[in-house]
Amino acid sequence: MKTPKSKLMSAPLRVYWSLRPEDSGGVSSDAAVGFARELAELRVFFVTLGLSGGLREDISGIVGELKKGGVRVIVSADSEESLPDCGMLAAVDAIDIRAGGTDTCVVIKAALGCDKPLSLSVVPERGTADSMADAVRMAVEAGILTINLVNPDIIDDPNVGRFVLDAGERAAIKAALESVLSGYGGSVKVMVHDLFLHRELCLPGLGDRIEYAGCQAADAIAYIDSSGTIYPCASMQELLGHISTGLKVAWKSDARRSVRERILSDPAGCAGCAELSSCMGGCRGLAFATGGQDAKDPNCGK
Repeated sequence: MKTPKSKLMSAPLRVYWSLRPEDSGGVSSDAAVGFARELAELRVFFVTLGLSGGLREDISGIVGELKKGGVRVIVSADSEESLPDCGMLAAVDAIDIRAGGTDTCVVIKAALGCDKPLSLSVVPERGTADSMADAVRMAVEAGILTINLVNPDIIDDPNVGRFVLDAGERAAIKAALESVLSGYGGSVKVMVHDLFLHRELCLPGLGDRIEYAGCQAADAIAYIDSSGTIYPCASMQELLGHISTGLKVAWKSDARRSVRERILSDPAGCAGCAELSSCMGGCRGLAFATGGQDAKDPNCGK
């Protein structure tokens, strides 16, 4: 059993908040702005606003409330239709382009005009090595020098298995990315959520994972879906609360306490593994979804 943490709100807490227009199932403007105000009052350090399904006209108000609390705000969009214009994005700290939407190239071109730090985020999944490489190549050629291989959003996703990579898939992703990025030296920074994929990649700009602290869901990470439901992270299908009652209430809840206790318990599927002390079970959300509470991370090759 790992040593549990006792603090209520981790610092720096990262909140990933999926926002859709109200007429596409998103929360009301009053609810969104009110929740942004709470995040500012709680002094949350980082908030990524994941925009999809079209433009929210209240994005300036949401960002404005967050910035009152000194929150670092990143806007992440997967389509040109969801990306606000540069005027509405004046107060954000950075823009992230999510590959796999309608046209990654178009979104990149639209974001380039906003004069903000840019990054590209892509989710590794089966059968996408070539398309991942194409998206990364487009981004780097456009001058985007931060590439994020992020954890999947599996909330209400019936096809979680596509995020489980066998040895062949991992080798294909490794080869594709290295073929695109190896010539750039350390100028292109690459951050990888999947600990096991991170270990296999050989890239000069790969971020270090020397002090890996294990799954941070419901501790240093929170995820809010487009309906306002609060989860431990985008890869963990465990309800903690709703923005109508607030993040602080969710963080004090028995549900959150239970999630952290299960995350901090050594998985039975990892019993006897010499690497458990360094990987700490890997991604617990993906493990819970594919094998149950005692399963190991399905992307572990051991």
